[in-house]
Amino acid sequence: MPVSAYNATQVERLREIGQYLQRVREERQMSLEEVSARTRIQTRLLRALEAGDVAELPEPIYVQGFLRQYATLLELGDLDLSELDLAPPLTKTPTVRGQAGTPLRPFHLYVTYFALILGAIAVLSYVLRPSNSVPPAPSPTSVTPTSPSPPVAVSPSPQVTPKPAELRAQVELTGQSWLQVVVDGQVVFEGILNPGATETWTAKQTLVLAAGNAGAVQVRVNDGSPQPLGKPGEVKEVTLTPDNPTLPTPTP
Repeated sequence: MPVSAYNATQVERLREIGQYLQRVREERQMSLEEVSARTRIQTRLLRALEAGDVAELPEPIYVQGFLRQYATLLELGDLDLSELDLAPPLTKTPTVRGQAGTPLRPFHLYVTYFALILGAIAVLSYVLRPSNSVPPAPSPTSVTPTSPSPPVAVSPSPQVTPKPAELRAQVELTGQSWLQVVVDGQVVFEGILNPGATETWTAKQTLVLAAGNAGAVQVRVNDGSPQPLGKPGEVKEVTLTPDNPTLPTPTP
């Protein structure tokens, strides 16, 4: 490569970088052949790089690439190559002008502009076009008169006797008897009653009567008739609830 391809500053800087690379290589005891084998750069080119012999070097763009490979191998990441500026200058494309002195535009640009204008006109005409189509009026639906349905006979609902809100038991003894009374799970009385004794108890959920002489205990539940709790001398227990407020009929 002729020396005229580089200016004086570039040649001087190139020689400084080459000497620096050579010094680092020798400090690390690496031969040019070893560097060539690892970078794939010919030995003669490496020698020219270290000597700054631009006459033996290829195009500047390749020289800059060789320097970067060499510096990378020696782990010299901080090596500044910006001052070399060996990249080839960009060539400016000459501008072709028409008769009026204005630059000519490519033909395909005019085709694109024309297509865009036609498309805009089509869209605008579609938007501004009055709507001539009128939706058809719905046809009247014929309604067939229906005859009135015969009245449905409603059977009267059966009379439901409301269950009492509470249980009330009135006890009268015709003879002596042991008696226990449990109201809603709580024992409210337990003892012996003599003939003629009368007691009344009220419960909301359950009423349990237990007697040692069931025939001597007459029980009136709510407003019912008096009824013996059981047979004379019988030990018996009866549970009354709002759903079943009646005493069982004693068996003979």
